[in-house]
Amino acid sequence: AYYTLISLRPMAKITAAEWLDGFDWDEYDVTIGSTASWFSEVKKKINYDANSEVNSTRFVSPKITKETMSRWLFDAWKIMEQQSDTLETFKNIIDLMKTEALVDKGKVINAQEKLLECKNEQLNNLKKSAVESTVQTSVQQEIKLYSEAVTKSSKSVVTQESLKKSSEVCYRGGRQKQ
Repeated sequence: AYYTLISLRPMAKITAAEWLDGFDWDEYDVTIGSTASWFSEVKKKINYDANSEVNSTRFVSPKITKETMSRWLFDAWKIMEQQSDTLETFKNIIDLMKTEALVDKGKVINAQEKLLECKNEQLNNLKKSAVESTVQTSVQQEIKLYSEAVTKSSKSVVTQESLKKSSEVCYRGGRQKQ
């Protein structure tokens, strides 16, 4: 009853969630109800209360016939069999969940490694871009400074005309023609 999904596909690869979805919860509820009903009947017949101790002598009573004891034993057997099946199913589901959790952790680690690689690549690109930008800015500043220096010095560049003017000044004793 509890292995409905598994018995239909015993060799199929399923997830823990699929296994739980296929679990017969109605049958489980019946088991819980049977257990509660069984305990209620037995407690009543042996005069059990919360403060009393249960031992084998409580089951020796004229109110409890051999047939009643036999039925209780059989019912207890069925309940324990159902509970044993349920526990085994839950154990298998938990084992499968543990395996799935390990697989998921592996996937997370792989994703983190890929993310780290991507971040490292982005960082390297950023460094390269920053260096290129810094070099470009420095070169542009140096070109501008050089251009300004050339512009300033070009005003005092020696040409034929400036030589003539200089030579006239020199020959006239430092006086220029006006």
